[in-house]
Amino acid sequence: MSQEPKVTICCITYNQEKYIRQALDGFIAQKTNFPFIVKIGDDCSSDNTKKIIEEYAKKYPEIIKPIYQKENTKIYGNLCDVYSDINTPYVAICEGDDYWTDENKLQKQVDFLEKNPQYSTCFHPVKVIFENKEARNYIYPKHKKEFTFEKLLYSNFIQTNSVMYRWNFRNERIEKYLPKNIMPIDWYIHLAHAKTGKIGYINKVMAAYRRQPKGVWYNSFKDNIKLNLEYGIEKINFHRLVWERFAEKSDEYLYNVLLPTLKEVLQAHFAYGNFDKCIKIKEENLELMEKIIPINSSKKLRHKYKKYKKLFFIFISLAIVLSLVLLWRIL
Repeated sequence: MSQEPKVTICCITYNQEKYIRQALDGFIAQKTNFPFIVKIGDDCSSDNTKKIIEEYAKKYPEIIKPIYQKENTKIYGNLCDVYSDINTPYVAICEGDDYWTDENKLQKQVDFLEKNPQYSTCFHPVKVIFENKEARNYIYPKHKKEFTFEKLLYSNFIQTNSVMYRWNFRNERIEKYLPKNIMPIDWYIHLAHAKTGKIGYINKVMAAYRRQPKGVWYNSFKDNIKLNLEYGIEKINFHRLVWERFAEKSDEYLYNVLLPTLKEVLQAHFAYGNFDKCIKIKEENLELMEKIIPINSSKKLRHKYKKYKKLFFIFISLAIVLSLVLLWRIL
């Protein structure tokens, strides 16, 4: 009787033909005394990513288990399909533009978790590589610390392609537990597992995390405003849920993390004139808004929105009139 797989490697990918071979080669190269499978979901790529996955699935049918989306699902749908209905005790993660550098990574992490049943999560440092050399490569995390659930609430020190979980959602659809409009999703899954056991650390670099221009978090190290404009609402949703579900609504998390995030995102949208977004954020977070902005200030925000909106239309009308006058003179 053949042995059942012990680890599922989850990989999501979209338009990563430049990188996906390196990720797949890192999976296939793993030396283990147990079987493992790779669930890889392609989110309807428009480049050759799907063809490359098909090539590997044909060559390694016992390992590579592809899922091909029929239309682009914007990460969440693809991730849910890949992370659901898993029946192995352990799960490792590596997205399509990252890769593993140690052929014994899976074996070392499984050995650790099997020797230490009180641990629910195990990770290691990674090498962060800047694709366009706009910053120096570095190791993350840089130093061995006390890695606890309490510290994970405030800082995501677990790089996604370094983690292995004692999987909490076996044979279930993960969307039952994973909210839709939050970011970062991986941090939320880390917390969901770290809540049920200790966090293990193997002090050896065994993977590379690639910062490349098409990556979601590419600009986060130098342009936090852009990140807040694009994913600010999802960041607020994430920290609000962490506060409610994991931080037990502590004042420390509220005032040191959640409210500063809310204020930062609001300021970014206000500075760029996205007043509709400001009103939407306010209305979705009324109780929190009252803690950082008095009711009168909230009314002023709406008044400013109406004022600037009116000025905008006046400016456009004047521009149109001037254009018509100039056109009349030319003719």
